[in-house]
Amino acid sequence: MKKNNTVFILIVLLSLCFLCLGFSLLKVMEVGYKRCIPSRTSGYNSCPVVADTVEMPTIAIEAVGQGNELFLYGDLKKESIPAELELGEYWYWIYFEKPVLLVNNASGVPTYIDKMQLIPSENEDFYNLESFVDKRVEVYGYQTSGYAESSVFQVEAIREY
Repeated sequence: MKKNNTVFILIVLLSLCFLCLGFSLLKVMEVGYKRCIPSRTSGYNSCPVVADTVEMPTIAIEAVGQGNELFLYGDLKKESIPAELELGEYWYWIYFEKPVLLVNNASGVPTYIDKMQLIPSENEDFYNLESFVDKRVEVYGYQTSGYAESSVFQVEAIREY
């Protein structure tokens, strides 16, 4: 009989310990998740401040070729090609608002870039880059190789942004 009383007392004590532990965790969680009540004192507010705008995440161009299309955002510019390159008269560049991570490039090391050359769409009647020069644009397409192992972006669709 004495053995049964000892086991019973031990079970009751362990139950009380777990009950106390549970209540203390609830108290900690209550303090941590307490509602924000604005202070009436001017100049002091205990409420967290949330930004009005959300910053655009970094875009990464990770894969090359068709089947790896993505959107790029920036300003479209038309620039003259240096005569010594003998590649034509001009080329198009997209200048990014925020640097873009170019994973696959000739250097073999992921690099942040501020601009990228655009290759016009095969359907120039529908997506003529000339009509978007000096405008903020959204470009849909994929990365491909250009002159001397450069990385260029093949345009499949473009619109004003």
